[in-house]
Amino acid sequence: MGDRLKDKVALVSGAGSSGPGWGNGKATAVLFAREGAKVLAADINRDAALETKRMIMLAQAIHRFFDEQGFLGQYADHHRL
Repeated sequence: MGDRLKDKVALVSGAGSSGPGWGNGKATAVLFAREGAKVLAADINRDAALETKRMIMLAQAIHRFFDEQGFLGQYADHHRL
């Protein structure tokens, strides 16, 4: 999780994906959230937008878990250029 978009708000239209895989809207919403933005994910298909929300929340929970365990700092210490 980065902080390039910390304290920013993003409205992403088409944030659900109607087909299999990742569409541009879903990928944008998840990436912006990873970079610290508060994301409003909008889509004509409510279930698809909720799936994107679930993915963002799961990624944030996983990141918090590893951060609390100190794993992220250990990884960064061993992988510096």
